[in-house]
Amino acid sequence: MAIYGTNGSETIYGTNSADISIFGYAGNDTIYGYGGDDIIDAGDIIDGYNDTVSDDDWVFGGTGNDTILGRRGNDYLSGDEGNDVLYGEAGNDTLVGGIGNDNMLGGTGNDTYYVDSTSDVVTEYASQGTDKIYSSVSIYSLANNVENLTLIGTAYTGEGNGLNNIISGNNSANFLGGWGGNDTIYGNGGNDTIYGDSGNDYLDGGIGDDSIYGGTGNDTVVGGTGNDKMYGGTGDDFYYVDSSNDVVTEYASEGYDTIYSSVSIYSLAANVENLTITGTADAGWGNDLGNTITGNNSANYLNGKGGNDLIFGNDGNDYIYGENGNDLLYGGRGNDYLSGGEGNDFINGYQAYSYGERDTLSGGAGADTFGLGYNGSWTEVGYYGDGNSGYATITDFNWLEGDKVRLGGIASDYTVNKNINLSGTSALDTGLYYKSDLIAVFRDSTSFVLSLDATF
Repeated sequence: MAIYGTNGSETIYGTNSADISIFGYAGNDTIYGYGGDDIIDAGDIIDGYNDTVSDDDWVFGGTGNDTILGRRGNDYLSGDEGNDVLYGEAGNDTLVGGIGNDNMLGGTGNDTYYVDSTSDVVTEYASQGTDKIYSSVSIYSLANNVENLTLIGTAYTGEGNGLNNIISGNNSANFLGGWGGNDTIYGNGGNDTIYGDSGNDYLDGGIGDDSIYGGTGNDTVVGGTGNDKMYGGTGDDFYYVDSSNDVVTEYASEGYDTIYSSVSIYSLAANVENLTITGTADAGWGNDLGNTITGNNSANYLNGKGGNDLIFGNDGNDYIYGENGNDLLYGGRGNDYLSGGEGNDFINGYQAYSYGERDTLSGGAGADTFGLGYNGSWTEVGYYGDGNSGYATITDFNWLEGDKVRLGGIASDYTVNKNINLSGTSALDTGLYYKSDLIAVFRDSTSFVLSLDATF
C-alpha cells in the first residue's frame, strides 16, 4: 500500500505491515514507519518541481528493514530496528542507524551519523560537507571523506583517516589515532593513549594520566590534568606542562621545541630548546642547549645553564642567570638582578619607557656588554626621565676583560661623576648621567671612561 501526505507540515503514520511507500511531500513532516519493511520518501517536490517550502523532516523507520530518503532540508532520519538504508541527500542531516546493520549515506551538507554496530556502513563522497560520526562501537575507524569522530558510551578506540580530523574521546581509557592530516584530538576523561602520527596535530589529553605521541610534523601537545607522558617526535613541537610529574621526551635533532610550563619550578627536558613560564609559575631552568627562556609577570628565577641563551624576564622583580655561554639577558619591567656568568654576555635590565626601575647587572667572566640604551631605527636611553629615581647598578665592570656599555643618543649628552658613593662598600662609585639624570652606577669602581668604554 502507499500512504500520501500533503504539501503542508504534518504527522504521518505507517502500519505494522510492509508499506510499499510513504510519501511526505513538502513541509516539515514527522513520519513513523512502524512495522514492516517500509520505503519512506520524506519528499521535497510539488508536481515534479522543487518547491521553496521548508522541508526539515523527522523520520522514524520503526521495526523492519526500511529505506528512508530525506530529500531536501535538514532532516533527522532514524532507522530504529532492522537493517536499514538511510539517504540524507541535500541538507545538514542527522542519520541514526539504530539496532541492526545499517547503511547510511548523508549526501551533500554537514551531516551527523550515529553508529552502534561494526557492520554499520557510512558513505560520504569528497567535497560533500564537513561530517561527523558519533560511535558507541568499541573499536571504530572513520569512514572515508568523514572529518570528525566522537566516541560515546563505553567505546574505547577511535581512529581517523587522511583528512584533518577532530577526534574526541570519552571517559574511558581511550586509544585515539589521527594518522594522516592535521588532526585535533581530545582525550577528555580517562588514562588515554593518543597518536597524532603525520601532520601538524593538536593533541590534548584532558583529565587522566595520558601518553601522547605527536609523530611527524609541528605538533602541539597538551598533557592536561594528571601525570602525563608526552613525545613530540620530529618537527617543531609545543608542549603544555601543568604537573611536576609530567614527562616530556624529545630526542636529538628532532626539531626546535618549546615548553609552556605552569609548574612552580620547572627544568627544561633534554633536547628541548625553549621554555615559557605561564600562569603563576616562579622558576625556570634551561639545559645545555641554546635556550630561549621567557618569564611571566611573577618575580621569576630564570637560569639558562649551558649554551648561548636568550632570556626575557618580562614583568616582576626577576633574578636572571645566564651561567655558561654567550648569553643575552633582558630583565623587562621591575627591579631585576641579572648575572651573565661565564662568556661574553649582553645584559639589559630596563624596559623602554619604564620609569623608576633599579636593576643590578653583573657581567661575570668574559667581555660583557651592559645595555643602557640603543641607537638604530630609533634612539632609546634607559632609566632616563624619572629624576634620578631609576638606574642600573653595574657590580663588576672590568675594562681589562673587554667590558663595554651600550648607550643611546650622543656622547656629548652624557657626564661622568667619579666622586659618589651610592652602592657597595666605602669605595667610590662612578655615576653615569644622561642630561643630568642618573642612569647607571658603577659599584666600587672609578675605572669607567666614557670615550673608551661606551658604544653608541
